[in-house]
Amino acid sequence: MSVKRTLLVPAILLLVLCLGSAQSCRKLRPGQERNLPPETFLTSVPLENSFVFYRVKLFWGGLDPDGQVAGYYYFMSDGKQGSTVNRWVWTTGSEAEFTLAADAPNTLSHVFYCKAVDERGLEDPTPAFLYFYSIDTNRPRVKFTRSYAVTPQGETQPLTAATETMLQDETPGDTIPTNSSVFFSWWGWDEDPGGYITGYLYKLSTEPQRHEGGLADTTFSGLMSEQGKYSFEVLSVDDAGATTKTTSGHSDTLRYFVVNYDPDTWIVPPCEGCPKG
Repeated sequence: MSVKRTLLVPAILLLVLCLGSAQSCRKLRPGQERNLPPETFLTSVPLENSFVFYRVKLFWGGLDPDGQVAGYYYFMSDGKQGSTVNRWVWTTGSEAEFTLAADAPNTLSHVFYCKAVDERGLEDPTPAFLYFYSIDTNRPRVKFTRSYAVTPQGETQPLTAATETMLQDETPGDTIPTNSSVFFSWWGWDEDPGGYITGYLYKLSTEPQRHEGGLADTTFSGLMSEQGKYSFEVLSVDDAGATTKTTSGHSDTLRYFVVNYDPDTWIVPPCEGCPKG
């Protein structure tokens, strides 16, 4: 019995030492914890390089292999800019509607970027993206509601020449005396579904650049103190940033007029008392 006890005690001590050694090894060499990034995908979006209406709704989603998606960062870029542009918008949703610029002259390229973020704040290192073009189907329209001049004598004269040809053909034509005052008013509309006017651009031909007006800027007046041929132009601007389509002498956007009457010529008798002839 004493021999067995002598052999059993060292065996038990050896087993305890081995177990203790194994536990201590685990604590000294812990496994490296990994957090895998989420993946992002786009769904129900236009085809790559396709043309779409400037008001578009986009959808997206994400998957996290070792956790859950907490939200997304997205931004819409004009042109093929990189995803490092600091214009990210945070959202916990998976859809958004955008009203895009479409004014170059009526189409413009865009890139939409989106990246998922997991519950630990880790972002998808390869954001999903889509390149496409926006198009403004109907350019905004504008129409003159008043177009006239008031002479120094207080007479009102309509200004109706929408083209230079009409200005030359009219008898006596849209010609007004020097120091007359001209008055114009207008209104605009957009035929796109849900489209609306945001403002107007207008100028007299002698001005260096157009005035940028809001919705309330629908009138213009000026004193014409110098002779010459003039035109007044007005364009409307819609929510896509597009302007009224202009053509040569477009009646919806232009009015032509001349300041100072042409001189008259007539024959008089050669001397006082001479017969007419």
